[in-house]
Amino acid sequence: MCPHDGAELLPDQAFVGSDKPLEPGTIVGEYRVEDVVAEGGFGTVFRCIHPVIGKSAAIKVLKREFSSNPEMVARFISEARAVNQIRHKNIVDIFSFGQLPDGRHYYVMELLEGITLDRLVHQRGRLPIAEALPIIRQLGRALGAAHAAGITHRDIKPENVFLVYDDEGVPTAKLLDFGIAKLVDVNQSVQVTRPGAPMGTPLYMSPEQVYGRSIDHRSDIYSFGILTFEVLAGATPFDGETVMDVLTAQTTTRAPAISTVSAEVPVELDAPILAMLEKDPQKRPASITLAIDGLMAAAERAGLVARNSTPSGRQANAGRITPAPARELAQTAPLPSPAPSDPNASRPGSVTPAVATTMSSLAGRMTPDPAARRSRGPLAAGIVVVAGGILAALFFATRPPPTAPTENAHGLPPPTTPSGSSATLVTPAPPVTSSTSSATAAPAANSVRLSFDGVPPDAEVVLGTKPIGSAGPGIDLARGNEKVKLTIRKSGFLPREVWIVPDRDRTVMTDLVKTTGGSGRPRAPGTGTPTTPGGDLEF
Repeated sequence: MCPHDGAELLPDQAFVGSDKPLEPGTIVGEYRVEDVVAEGGFGTVFRCIHPVIGKSAAIKVLKREFSSNPEMVARFISEARAVNQIRHKNIVDIFSFGQLPDGRHYYVMELLEGITLDRLVHQRGRLPIAEALPIIRQLGRALGAAHAAGITHRDIKPENVFLVYDDEGVPTAKLLDFGIAKLVDVNQSVQVTRPGAPMGTPLYMSPEQVYGRSIDHRSDIYSFGILTFEVLAGATPFDGETVMDVLTAQTTTRAPAISTVSAEVPVELDAPILAMLEKDPQKRPASITLAIDGLMAAAERAGLVARNSTPSGRQANAGRITPAPARELAQTAPLPSPAPSDPNASRPGSVTPAVATTMSSLAGRMTPDPAARRSRGPLAAGIVVVAGGILAALFFATRPPPTAPTENAHGLPPPTTPSGSSATLVTPAPPVTSSTSSATAAPAANSVRLSFDGVPPDAEVVLGTKPIGSAGPGIDLARGNEKVKLTIRKSGFLPREVWIVPDRDRTVMTDLVKTTGGSGRPRAPGTGTPTTPGGDLEF
């Protein structure tokens, strides 16, 4: 009530657009505000400094409209609780929490100077394997620590990864934004986030997230698989013209083998990434540690040798995994300087923390061309709430998960194949034992033998434009170190393209999809939706 005339006054939250900025010199807790770092949909981040010891930090202040929302405040608090339960060097540190006199909540976190993984991939198109694998491994360790603490992140994506570079240009990855994390506490009967309320970003959501089902750490493994795919290939495995297209693809479309999307990625990495992208959580690796171990083992088989860790625990030459192919090493470049025309680009000494935390917002974007990643515009933000109508549509669109495939020699399931896309796993052929029939002639030393699994024996194999044999008996190819394209075709089936390096005997595991008629319009790899350039995802 007004003390002068007794009139009823509106509450503070009615003035959601009037958040008072923190002026330089304002004392918040033990820190003095210096300036604004960035602003986002949920709050503002300020650079600050401890006036006594000179420690720099960042203060994240939740907007007034969200500070008056108990659920949003609970998530804000859960983020601070989550990172302090985990306490890992690859997770941003939050070390103070409080409330401003006007009621807005804030926390104090470490000040990060560098660039988000999302922006780096946007600038570069894709990261060379030698540069990407150490970053992926660091994130895997951070996520493993979160899972060990009983915390599921629920919003793994490049935007929530920050890279801080040391004086030698070696990156340290920091996992951000636990704002929608699910804390599994055996002593609590109520969880901050709950089944039935899908939260996350559509391009990175697991099928169980899309349906609003109960999730666990395996949902993060799926999202981590998409992040890995995008960093290495420069494109996400699933795409669409609308949010509905993407959500449907996440639940019904099989992911393509990454080597069929980017010719620079060796086929050895197909299986471990596809294992993370299984629609059925039970078919994914049991832990993120096993997923990373499988990926690194595959990289080693492909000739990418990871250096061992030093006794101090810091990886020797971190960020420098030396690949056997010289072309991949040649593509490794230092952190790019942003174009002067881009006022938002990160520059040396600048701070670009991920302020626009998702907290169940939509931050999806169209997948760029793998060869030249197109510029992406801002995306519509909002709560990803899959209403009954959308869920019903998804259930009708969903087909039963495929029968569990037989494991290959490396203990990983062979990849499944999306209709109309080239998804193929190529693994080294098992060694020939002494029981092999003497009637089978051994290939010449300057050739390699290719066997085919999962395709009709009478399917024709074409090298370039020249037919070279049938899949059933297998084929011999001249030994070499350059990738070649094979096409497997048969009347009544869609042709399948396979890229291999004929440097040793291999077994090609794939399948052919029967033709079903239709317009024959080109489709994006792994989507089942017509290719459409540009555009944002919208409800």
